[in-house]
Amino acid sequence: MRQPPNQPDLSNLDAAIWHTVDINAALDQGSLHRRPRLATTFPLLDGERVLAQGSFTLYDFLAAGDGTYMHNSSFFYARGGLGAALTLGVAASQIAGNSRRKRAAAAAAVPRWTPISSGHLHVTTHRTCFQTAAKFFVWDYGSMTTAQLMASHQMQFTGSTDDGRQVSWIVDSVWAALLFTIWARRCHAQHPQYVSRTWVPQGWYERARASSYGLPRGAS
Repeated sequence: MRQPPNQPDLSNLDAAIWHTVDINAALDQGSLHRRPRLATTFPLLDGERVLAQGSFTLYDFLAAGDGTYMHNSSFFYARGGLGAALTLGVAASQIAGNSRRKRAAAAAAVPRWTPISSGHLHVTTHRTCFQTAAKFFVWDYGSMTTAQLMASHQMQFTGSTDDGRQVSWIVDSVWAALLFTIWARRCHAQHPQYVSRTWVPQGWYERARASSYGLPRGAS
């Protein structure tokens, strides 16, 4: 689409929010069938509709290590005056090296949000499908126990995997707000972030109104 003069384009994230607002309005109005259909390389469930597709990165709260490190206690000795200096130098170097390894091991033992997967995301009316170079896995919305937006592009959720593991992951994608609102519509319509519409970023209405997109249906 060609941009009219002095009308800035929306960023990828703002454009995704535009479609998120429009999709939610279409669901409210029963007019989702008027939106273009999106193709997939996997079969859909009966009545399932793909709402959006895009890239994702998945994060888990993990520690890279357990705090242990290799302590160097080897002994070095050289004779003579120069040898004594060399001996002291090697010892000091070993102490410094052990100290660095200890600090690095302690830092690695601190859990942090760590990327564990990335690929292509499909947000549908029934589930979220994660497609990577090596595997394909899905989360139906009922399996997500809790969810909250950490940022406009990040949704944290907890849930149980098929093998019974409890996980807490962050999905980083421009479609995080859409994923959150579809989950909330199906599983927790009274979620504070959903009810208050804080999933729409601050200043977004002004940016959309000033752009070539204009405001979608459902914007208020």
